Amino acid sequence: MPRTDELLEKLGRAQFISTWNLTKGYWQVPLDESTKERSAFTTHVGLYEFNVLSFGLRNATATFQRLVDGLLAGLGDYAVAYLDDVAIFSDSWAEHLEHLQKVLERIREAGLTVKAKKCQIGLNRVTYLGHQVGQRTINPPTGQSGCYPKVASPKVKETGPILLRLGRILQAICTAIEPNRHPTDRANQKATAKCRSVNRRLSEGL
Repeated sequence: MPRTDELLEKLGRAQFISTWNLTKGYWQVPLDESTKERSAFTTHVGLYEFNVLSFGLRNATATFQRLVDGLLAGLGDYAVAYLDDVAIFSDSWAEHLEHLQKVLERIREAGLTVKAKKCQIGLNRVTYLGHQVGQRTINPPTGQSGCYPKVASPKVKETGPILLRLGRILQAICTAIEPNRHPTDRANQKATAKCRSVNRRLSEGL
């Protein structure tokens, strides 16, 4: 699976961005005959098998991501995707129109469709994977930037790693996190004054 922070970093630098959502996601992927029997499930009226890739199958997510990666192969300089969320990004409007055409041609050749009502086309800033990106910025969704200040300072051994993981997620949108996260990483059974100070600086940074 692609790293979300790397995708957001690419989009954050762009001046023009379009995002598309592939219609029905996994259901656009047909199963071959030998695979259909592995998707079987029972009901009160008999046994049924899926003709298309079903949500919940063990390898469904990885299979669909490989399909989308193959769809955009060679276009990585201006097109990325996280499952069914496709994003096209460019530095100029002329380039963006050209990039849109190339990606649309790939989608048409693959026989896939996009959900029109979820499309964002030619915008300076868009919401992608829960973040607002574009014009050299990456921000959390409106109204959610205050979530970290509500997290208590680490008091037990298990809390430190949780805050560290949260810090890594937010690292792409807050430059204050990288230099301040290390004492939090070493939090043990007893919260130190330094850990509490780091937690406060991370909160203020957001």
